[in-house]
Amino acid sequence: MNKKSVLFAAAAFALASCGISVTPVNTSGASGSASGASSSAAADSYEMKWISPTGIPTMAFYDQGANAKWMSTATPAEFIPQAFASDNYDAIVFDGTSGLTNITVNKRNYKLARFISVGDSFSVVSVKHTAEEAFNASSTIDAFVKTGNAAKAFISLAKNNWNWGDYASSSLATFEDGVATVQSNLVSTKGQSHDYYVIAEPVKTAVTAALKKQGVTLNTIYNLQTEWAKFHSNGKIPGGALFINNNTYANHPAAVAAFLSQVDARVADAIDDPAKVAASLNAYEEATEGEDNVKARFGIPNAAIFSQIQADGKNGLGLYKDTALNTRKAIANDFNVALGGSAFDDSAFLA
Repeated sequence: MNKKSVLFAAAAFALASCGISVTPVNTSGASGSASGASSSAAADSYEMKWISPTGIPTMAFYDQGANAKWMSTATPAEFIPQAFASDNYDAIVFDGTSGLTNITVNKRNYKLARFISVGDSFSVVSVKHTAEEAFNASSTIDAFVKTGNAAKAFISLAKNNWNWGDYASSSLATFEDGVATVQSNLVSTKGQSHDYYVIAEPVKTAVTAALKKQGVTLNTIYNLQTEWAKFHSNGKIPGGALFINNNTYANHPAAVAAFLSQVDARVADAIDDPAKVAASLNAYEEATEGEDNVKARFGIPNAAIFSQIQADGKNGLGLYKDTALNTRKAIANDFNVALGGSAFDDSAFLA
């Protein structure tokens, strides 16, 4: 595997790591048609086939658990790079900037059509300290997936804005394979293994609850999205994005339009009406008659934790209502340029 492939696979793992680590799911359950994949396209009965990591982006498909046309996986590094290369899926969910880099460099047959999430779920937390002023030159960091956008944003902010130093190659920083390892370190050591941790929802909520049972308080030092916006003209840290196959768009535009419309509606539900989404997740758990099926299919521990994170308009998962082409271009390009890269070509985005 060449260097580009390794980095791409690592980015895939980073996206899935925003959820709880679970077994890959290649669903073959009830074959109910996606509400936005075919039934809404009066002139086109084509059924969309798509793949996504488990975790936050699955809330764009919260009522599609029984749809056999959707594959969700907790090991996207194993499946999603192949999906882009094979051209066998109508839609793919992946880390936005990594996906754009892949389709640009490797000439893949996809375009970015929506951002599903942004970086609001990323935080710097600590048990040892209650504020960043406690930071000093010997402070240690436990973060996840160095090639992921959470780590990239942290490294940039720490060096250029917080005066914490350069953690890109520092022995004081550990970059785990996934956020689940950060979770394990925090809980097993009661937050004593490192001074600061970079973490993401829904893991943060689960860790907070686990530590509270041990009489330990987890302090939020920084929300990475808030800090990024402060120093980068209200810019956003890109999260999960939806990519559409060019051939599918050319041959089945009505089906694609219906699919995107339903994605938009579900994301809006997950932000504005979390009770509706929680009810759907609970119904899926009951219908499948097994424990932890929501966690396995969606990468969200359960409906109760989803509700807690999203309640009262908090939108702690960082889901994003994406309706404007120029805005999604800006999200990707501004972040990439801020990190020293180049803007992506307009051809990489679905108009």
